[in-house]
Amino acid sequence: MLISVPSDGNCFFRCVAAYLDKSLKNAIRNENGKINSKQLREKENYFSKFLRLSCVNLIETQKDRYDCSIDYDDNIYDSIEDRIEKMYKNNEFVGRLEIKTISK
Repeated sequence: MLISVPSDGNCFFRCVAAYLDKSLKNAIRNENGKINSKQLREKENYFSKFLRLSCVNLIETQKDRYDCSIDYDDNIYDSIEDRIEKMYKNNEFVGRLEIKTISK
């Protein structure tokens, strides 16, 4: 099943949330991927934020493992600390590190 989610920087976490929660996966969405039901939209927002914070928190607790520039994407971020700081914020697009972390 293919679903659309808003491409707002939280899209990866929205997709994971929808994969993990059947009500989000089956929710009726508008053409931009936004859920029509206010209650389910809030649930998706909360769940995706929880996933983001959990993922970034795990990276932060193990940040010494990611001090290599390829791990923190040195073309975008100055250091792993810079990446962590920005990833805690809503609407920051994820990269390989977050995808790898959440998959574990």
